[in-house]
Amino acid sequence: MGGALNLTKDTASTTISSINNYQRDGHNTNDLDYFADVILRVDNPKAAKLPEASFNHSRSELTTILVASTLSNELAPQYRRYLASIVANRNDITIADAEAKVDEVYSRITKAKEDSVMKAKLAADKAGKLATHTTLWLFVGLLLGAFIASLFATFGGRLRDDKKIYLT
Repeated sequence: MGGALNLTKDTASTTISSINNYQRDGHNTNDLDYFADVILRVDNPKAAKLPEASFNHSRSELTTILVASTLSNELAPQYRRYLASIVANRNDITIADAEAKVDEVYSRITKAKEDSVMKAKLAADKAGKLATHTTLWLFVGLLLGAFIASLFATFGGRLRDDKKIYLT
């Protein structure tokens, strides 16, 4: 049971890593950067209050908080409030609207993580079944080969000893 839990834990860890890092269009990017952009996205670009340098810093902070929250499976209330304050400040919206936006994006992150873990488990199950079938057929092939080899060794031995062989 412990081995299965470690496998699941390793699979989940690997999945989180694969969620966080991959290449898209030849550039290093990360899915949580996308979610950070979604949180910071402004419906009305003229309403954006943060300059670009501050936006990049906020985006980096958001990504760090989202990674930590995703790994711990919980968005701590203080992080939720902090993210909401950044979103409210950037988008010129109320804290309640910003908290709703943060909650919605965090639920999307959680769903993406759960979907990735489920896909990884299904892939591991499929690989296990394939390995089982391969091993079974390899054993059958080796057994059949051993039987045929012994049969023809018997025929060869009798031929060598000049005895007649009857196949009936």
